[in-house]
Amino acid sequence: MSKPSFRVYVDESGDEGFVFRSDPPGSSHWLVISAVVTRMESDLTVVELMKRVRTTLGRDPKQALHFVKMDHAPRVVWAREIGQSQVRTVSILVHKPTIQEPERFQSQKHLLYRYVCRMLLERVSWLCRDHRKDGFGDGRAEVIFSNRSQMSYDELRHYVRHLKQDSDPMKVSIDWSVIDPD
Repeated sequence: MSKPSFRVYVDESGDEGFVFRSDPPGSSHWLVISAVVTRMESDLTVVELMKRVRTTLGRDPKQALHFVKMDHAPRVVWAREIGQSQVRTVSILVHKPTIQEPERFQSQKHLLYRYVCRMLLERVSWLCRDHRKDGFGDGRAEVIFSNRSQMSYDELRHYVRHLKQDSDPMKVSIDWSVIDPD
């Protein structure tokens, strides 16, 4: 099998809860799932980008950067670096208090997360499909999800397989020539 054309890094912010309080430990009002998409041949630029941002911000080279824990000025530095890089970002933002029927997402564990991941994978697949280059891989995207303590990657892979095999193509718009659940 030939090499994928793209690498996609996925991470989330927020939680899946629906218990909104003004004081902790209430649920976040937003669930955000984002992807950084890069071509395989320039994947190392993501590592270089993160090194550059950490150095500029005076952070340890291996320290995780959490946007939510930063003041405004460091956020601007980071956002500017991303904007000037060769990567593309895709984000799905869910304002949970405005979901009309939140109980639909509470019937199964991680249902909201999986649904938002599906929407993200649809958009990532379209981006990659529309920006393929001849001679640079096979057009597929290798998707790497951040570690989640509450949910295994195998569960998510099973869900994506289910979407591919059993879903109505009028409802699920993932370009399967780009996204391989296995």
